[in-house]
Amino acid sequence: LIHRLLGVMPEHFSIVALAVTGSQAVETALKTAFQRTKRFRVVCFDGGYHGVDLGVVALSARREFRDPFVPWLREDLVTRLPWQCDGSRLVAELKREDVAAVVVEPVQGRGGMRSASEPWLHSLREHCSTYGTLLVYDEVFTGIGRSGTMSWAHRVPSDLSCFGKALGGGMPISACVGTSDAMRGWPRSQGEAIHTGTFFGHPLSCR
Repeated sequence: LIHRLLGVMPEHFSIVALAVTGSQAVETALKTAFQRTKRFRVVCFDGGYHGVDLGVVALSARREFRDPFVPWLREDLVTRLPWQCDGSRLVAELKREDVAAVVVEPVQGRGGMRSASEPWLHSLREHCSTYGTLLVYDEVFTGIGRSGTMSWAHRVPSDLSCFGKALGGGMPISACVGTSDAMRGWPRSQGEAIHTGTFFGHPLSCR
């Protein structure tokens, strides 16, 4: 499955981490960014939805998902910018050099089926590269052909892209796909995996 998935991904992607749900794929991307950059702040956008697991719910633009858990969440580590904002707004955040990842849906689902313009995605790519921040596409809702392309990273490269839903065609499976440079932040195993799950890469779902 991993080889087949890489076969339809942009050539700059070389490593796949399998999980079960879309939220877990996004969590994998965040943990990868934290490991790679040693930073812990995240930039996301109005209208965004990245799941309701505790590790990602702070990124959701929907307050009904966040509010019940605010006492636990580190919302001070999440900055939410306007959708398709001017590049200067993003640069102002990235200049602080503490942002691990910029997380964006190339097409927002719950946010109203809004498509990001390619020039805006190119702007995100350029600014992230300048400041050493990882660009993460949440393609759980729209990837694997649902929006006419296997991955938006074919059009504008991301460091990490997250897939679910269509990947399993109804079976529970998801994936975080990334570049070798992004993924090399993970340490070699010392006998205990620091990121794993009982059903990650479940044989039936992979089949």
